[in-house]
Amino acid sequence: MKYYRYYAVALLIGLGWTLWRGSVSHSSGFSSAEGDNLVFAPKDDAGLARATKQARQTLPQFLAVLGSVDGLSDIGFKYGVKSSDPDVPTEFLWFDHVQYSGGKLEGQLANYPEWVDMSYGDPITVDAQKIEDWKYAQNGVMHGAYSIRVFRDRMTPQQRRKFDAELGARLD
Repeated sequence: MKYYRYYAVALLIGLGWTLWRGSVSHSSGFSSAEGDNLVFAPKDDAGLARATKQARQTLPQFLAVLGSVDGLSDIGFKYGVKSSDPDVPTEFLWFDHVQYSGGKLEGQLANYPEWVDMSYGDPITVDAQKIEDWKYAQNGVMHGAYSIRVFRDRMTPQQRRKFDAELGARLD
């Protein structure tokens, strides 16, 4: 079975967690080494498929608040970036500094990619209907973040407490 690797890197408090996908295998879903933020899931992970479906179904909620609601923070979307190398899997990355216009989302890369030819802060414009996830925080509550929830639910209680503290907002 082909597996994909997810990276969950805690950015600074308030910036949330970022997730990447690549090709390796790991059965536990989360790495156990202290400070090791690699997160693994099979390519056909049902939880992540449901998360993507939910994110796309609730996309109008995300788009409605962009630019029209004050007090938002940690605004971002997750999108699968394909490598020019056909042997390299799609890497799923978070983008911030989000703008929406004409059915397109624009953002800046909020991760340090492992496999694709992009750098932190690089701009991207994508069809809003093709994103994998979205998130924003308002009044200390994180909305969306469906794939993040899947990974959080798989954490040990100790990992979850640490994650929650670093997230800087509680999940709604």
